[in-house]
Amino acid sequence: MTNAVLITNDSHVVPLTLPAAPDDRLTVMNAVLGSHGVEAADLTDHWTMWVDESSAMYRRPVNALASAVLDRYGVPGGICGPALITGRSRKGTCPLDADGVAAVLGVLGELSTVEWGKPVPAGGSDQRRQRYDEAVEKALPREVQAEEWAAFRGTIGLGISDTVMAVAEAETAELRACLARQATSIRELAQTVRDAEAALDRVRALHVRNQNTGDCEHCSERDYPNYAVPWPCPTIRALDGSQP
Repeated sequence: MTNAVLITNDSHVVPLTLPAAPDDRLTVMNAVLGSHGVEAADLTDHWTMWVDESSAMYRRPVNALASAVLDRYGVPGGICGPALITGRSRKGTCPLDADGVAAVLGVLGELSTVEWGKPVPAGGSDQRRQRYDEAVEKALPREVQAEEWAAFRGTIGLGISDTVMAVAEAETAELRACLARQATSIRELAQTVRDAEAALDRVRALHVRNQNTGDCEHCSERDYPNYAVPWPCPTIRALDGSQP
């Protein structure tokens, strides 16, 4: 029975069945994540996302869908490489039940409907700013008091968190625009292939075999019956990849 959900590098969603034994389960997790060690990010009281603990070191590609899941549940950071969503347990991995799998797939379905290249709705920006503020404050030396931090933010006009968010949003917009350009190129290439196939079909429709004579109707039509070209004619042989 399906008890986990994998989000691949290219944001495809793959339901998985993890083994019941914890050691075997960890082996499978490392295999699907391409890792030697995993780290967890708790999404809710019932869900945990697992990733390769060394994904950033090996410069794996950004996983847009998995990163969007983190943002949905207020977890700072982004995901590089594949991600695996399981149940949450203090003892380690915990399989999802059927309702949990359905709920995870529902969330992923909602997030994957965002069209690349278009701005993401601004919902949750206040929560993001608060998370950035808290992260910056935690990084400050202990001797820096909250009042000093607040005064410092006031003196620089635009908050540090706002600046960091602006950079992150610009980079996200650039990534989405790049993906949109790639999607457009793929659609144009697919249309070119369809046009070429249609042109070949039209050529084949002209160079058909005459059921009575066995000749190519198009190649033989001008001087028939004094001139005949047996079918398959040179044109058909060329299309089929044989010698004219």
